[in-house]
Amino acid sequence: MTRSSRRLALTVALVCAAGWVIVASARWIERSAPDPASDLDVPHLLHPQSDQGYDELARTPAGGVPILSYHYFREGLTPERILRVLGAVLLSMPTLPDRDYWTTSVPEFDREMRWLHDRGYRTLTCDELADWLDGKAARPERAVVLTIDDGDESFARLAVPVLRRYGFKATLFFLTGLAGARGWNELNLVDWDTLRKLEAEGVIRVESHTHDMHTKVRRNGEAVPLFLVSYRDAAGRPSAASPLVRDLRASREAIRRELGHDTSFLAWPFGFGEAPVDSLAYAEGFRRILTLRPRRIRRDYRAAWDEQPTASLGRYAITARTSFRIFRLMVEGAPNTRPAQS
Repeated sequence: MTRSSRRLALTVALVCAAGWVIVASARWIERSAPDPASDLDVPHLLHPQSDQGYDELARTPAGGVPILSYHYFREGLTPERILRVLGAVLLSMPTLPDRDYWTTSVPEFDREMRWLHDRGYRTLTCDELADWLDGKAARPERAVVLTIDDGDESFARLAVPVLRRYGFKATLFFLTGLAGARGWNELNLVDWDTLRKLEAEGVIRVESHTHDMHTKVRRNGEAVPLFLVSYRDAAGRPSAASPLVRDLRASREAIRRELGHDTSFLAWPFGFGEAPVDSLAYAEGFRRILTLRPRRIRRDYRAAWDEQPTASLGRYAITARTSFRIFRLMVEGAPNTRPAQS
């Protein structure tokens, strides 16, 4: 075999190998989802975060403000990543953790933030969004709210530099009782010192994701979010003396003690709560509750399940299944649909 023939054969082999990795990655992304009993489970009401959900998003009118929800971040395609994906897909090896469903790569995050920046989008804090909804402030022509849940160290290490690059800010919904925890569901949470520095810089604002309620318990043989079974008294009534309310107070106090400010916004673990727990949270002083029900936010915002305006705010979850065209639809709404009232 001549040198040119060997070079051609090597090139073909590399191309085939690259194609194999791409196909394997795509197969994993399409089938991946955390175990239903996992503390990182996917809410059953979560909009399909893949091109399967394109048709529904394409019917969503433009206007209003989208809230985007991120969780964890990773570097681009590395040799270790390739081996883990191939092991999971081709050999059925348990090499990919539940968190992978919720993980965004840095190149993809940079692409999304650059797209927002180049189109003149401004990032709002939750307070700025709520002030607009309450008629206290005007909304920029192009606005988006960026949120990050849990507080894994990957957001500080990988996402914050991207936010700095484009002059953006995000709200972190933090598990206050797990600050500095190592190995929680294979995550390492940031500590208070890191959060103090990021808040002082203005790139992050910390709000509550509960103190220590991001877990599940067994009830009638089913894994159920802890906070949904922790809000009643001995007589079965929603109670201000319940473990849930004590947890919410502990979360607010931790943020006040460590960061020096009150918290007005709450994102329930696992994506959403129920009317009784929402009512208890509002009674404790939260201004708005954020969910993972996929909705654009408008001043006439009404949840699909409620005929009255609601203080809870829906978000679009960015996952490993979110393609870039889905991301654009989440932000802009349908380009050929008449804008709804904003």
